[in-house]
Amino acid sequence: MLTQNPVKIPEIPGKISFKKKDDTEYVQYLTGRKYNADRKYTEPERAIIGRRIETMPGLMYPNDNYEKY
Repeated sequence: MLTQNPVKIPEIPGKISFKKKDDTEYVQYLTGRKYNADRKYTEPERAIIGRRIETMPGLMYPNDNYEKY
């Protein structure tokens, strides 16, 4: 359930990243890494935990994954 109550974006070094799609910027949380044997390196696995608020860059609107992770 997507709430309209803004929360502070977590400050976890190496775990939080941002992905911009169209006009919306999503907050992603690194959930793990998966080894790719063909290319011989690990690939990050991420989950979207919310949507960044344009007018307040330190805040976001969380989704269901926010509570999970």
